[in-house]
Amino acid sequence: MDLLLRDGDQALDARGLPRTVEGPAELAQRAMIRLCVPRGRFAPDPTLGSRLYQLPRTSRERMELLAEEYVREALAPMGTAARLLRLSCSAQGDRAVVSLVLALGEETVEMEVTV
Repeated sequence: MDLLLRDGDQALDARGLPRTVEGPAELAQRAMIRLCVPRGRFAPDPTLGSRLYQLPRTSRERMELLAEEYVREALAPMGTAARLLRLSCSAQGDRAVVSLVLALGEETVEMEVTV
């Protein structure tokens, strides 16, 4: 069980207390944290995070090849609880959008990370 995050902060219930998350939603949150945090920037655990922020704005094929490597690396500590099923990338100006489908436990979840 973990605290639910929303917009970079703890989500609160009607009483103003932090909400919790568990099961597939918790796995999805953990995966998203691992993908969004730049690898090496979380001092208590420098191995947490991904290198997606380094993704070059190049051909779609090259971006997808590198993004797949970066996603697999970021999710590796989650073991079999998180598996990449599909990935696609697109460039939007100076940003890259990585769309993924993950198997999280027995659930399939679609996510999008903008870097």
